[in-house]
Amino acid sequence: MSNGSSADRPALRVARRLRSLFRAVHPAGRGPWTQEEVAESTGVPAEVIRRLCDAEASDAPDPTDDQLKSVARHFRVPVEFLTLPDDSPQVRAWTCVSRRMNLLFADIYPAGRGPWTHEEVAESSGVPVETIRRLCVGAPLNGDTFAVRLDQLCQRISPATGKPYSNREVGAAVGKSGQYIGNLRAGTNEPGLPVAAELARFFGVSLSYFVHGPKELVARHFRVSEVYLTAEDDSPAVQEIEQSLRTLIALRDERVQRVVGRVLNHTWPKRS
Repeated sequence: MSNGSSADRPALRVARRLRSLFRAVHPAGRGPWTQEEVAESTGVPAEVIRRLCDAEASDAPDPTDDQLKSVARHFRVPVEFLTLPDDSPQVRAWTCVSRRMNLLFADIYPAGRGPWTHEEVAESSGVPVETIRRLCVGAPLNGDTFAVRLDQLCQRISPATGKPYSNREVGAAVGKSGQYIGNLRAGTNEPGLPVAAELARFFGVSLSYFVHGPKELVARHFRVSEVYLTAEDDSPAVQEIEQSLRTLIALRDERVQRVVGRVLNHTWPKRS
């Protein structure tokens, strides 16, 4: 990335997406990362991190490609998440998932209560809250394998140590060696079903999350088909679900309720 007008739009794009990572992508058991923590973790100077987050910080040096990759690796996203243009197929797919997730959170919840929280959906679906947050900001994990999902969970803060879970700590909890857990995280070993089940129990997630990924489980929580989180915008199934959501939004509008109430000679109770 270089100075000059030709870099303005890419720099703004990187800044916008990186700010979303700082805001939403962090392990369970701790709050959002600070710029100083990411600088220490990646070896990228703090002033470069500041420049990445604020494209207008012209007094800070431009990041190199290697520094961008290091920052992406810290947040466990592909570097393309930071660099690809908005109209690229990958970014459009990630953005589509984010938009639809936020629609589900905003519009589908039981009568008598407000929208679900990330934590409530995580507990209900068996999907890690970290993954729920990622889906909502369109930040994919850097890979879609058992190893990647386990590695993300191991970044959680252990109540026993106040640090990310070590391989030895996780291994002791599931009756395996630390080296075995390290091999699972590296993708050099594949677990049997009993070990996967123990890991799911230890981290408080669904076994199905390890096997199938998060989208089916999240969709099931909101009582919609998984296709809503995976198909193109012109899919008939997606269009049908979005029409239902628009109807639901309209029915929550008090003006619509008054009209329907007059037709039915019925008065809705006032909201508290």
